[in-house]
Amino acid sequence: MRAYSRRLAFELSLLNLMDGEVRLDTLKRIGLDVSDVLRGKEASDLRLPEQAASPVGAYVKVLGPAALVRGLLESEAGDFAPSEAHCFSLSLWPHLYWVVNRATDGRSWGVGFQHQGRIMLGELEPDHIQPMLWTRDAIHSVADDHAIFDGWEESIVERLHFGSREYEGAFVFGLLQRWRRVG
Repeated sequence: MRAYSRRLAFELSLLNLMDGEVRLDTLKRIGLDVSDVLRGKEASDLRLPEQAASPVGAYVKVLGPAALVRGLLESEAGDFAPSEAHCFSLSLWPHLYWVVNRATDGRSWGVGFQHQGRIMLGELEPDHIQPMLWTRDAIHSVADDHAIFDGWEESIVERLHFGSREYEGAFVFGLLQRWRRVG
């Protein structure tokens, strides 16, 4: 039986929550199979989504020190202001951070994927948006508007508008799983 580091077990438990096709594509790319995901899920020190709001220290224990800690603006933190974002690097998603926001009272909130930098595009062809590369926040920054269509917390389906075109995106912890034009 293969042994997993805490980090890999956590990342495989995250992968277990992803859309089936996305999960299988990722597993094929990294040379693992579905049984590895299930064993990683069982070996993970953090159970997701149940323990997503665990203290930042629990994430440090699993993922090591945050790659970046930054204060959040009041517009980002809302009722949780002041807060800071603890951004952890992941090996399966090296272009993204796993972000755990921490309020001053120690509570964690807004846990999920975010891009490591701002998306700055002059023009975007929404048909080219691809799962596993885009986050919900990044798509919001380039869409004309958006609204939740279905879901709650870690799994959300949104309708997003780009001019007169409407798209539907399915997200798990803010990471795009499926993307299609609906109007």
